[in-house]
Amino acid sequence: MYEEGKASPSHDWAKKALSLLEQSLSYPDNLGEGKLPNAQDNQAYYYMGIIYEAIGRLDEARAYYEKALSGSSEPSRVLYYNDLPSDYIFYQGLAYGKLSMPEKATGCFHRLKAYGERHIFDKIDYDYFAVSLPELDVFQSNLQLKNTIYCKYLTALGSLGLGQTREAARLFGEILDAKPDHLEALWYSRMLRKDE
Repeated sequence: MYEEGKASPSHDWAKKALSLLEQSLSYPDNLGEGKLPNAQDNQAYYYMGIIYEAIGRLDEARAYYEKALSGSSEPSRVLYYNDLPSDYIFYQGLAYGKLSMPEKATGCFHRLKAYGERHIFDKIDYDYFAVSLPELDVFQSNLQLKNTIYCKYLTALGSLGLGQTREAARLFGEILDAKPDHLEALWYSRMLRKDE
């Protein structure tokens, strides 16, 4: 099963990292409407747990791993800006692993992978009655490609969580071939190359 690299136990590094993660929990006022109410912070909470574990503060680490379990564990489609991306489920799985619940962790990763594989060929259409469908998006976005990339991304995350790193790397590569600026695929691809 995939596990993030070990964090350095430097307390100065830990303080700075925790400060940045805390800041990520709220949006600056100059970013318009700010954070949506359904936004999940599983990734930030998971990394806070990693940091506290690295400096030996295990009770705090456990508390943050438990916070990283929030939200539904069922993946769903993302088309509009206010749809909740399902990649937070990956961090639920990692947090379950840290809390010594391997069956629940594996369940998260299998659900991500299964959703991606099951929905990659879905026919996607615009819902013209969506609350926020920007006009530019109607004319410039390829929803089929967007769905394919999203499904490959969830499948890659599920594969990564299950330790199938070769499969994950292949899928991240395919995502980057189609969308070279996919930040998450870039990040995970770079991380996988470092682990080789």
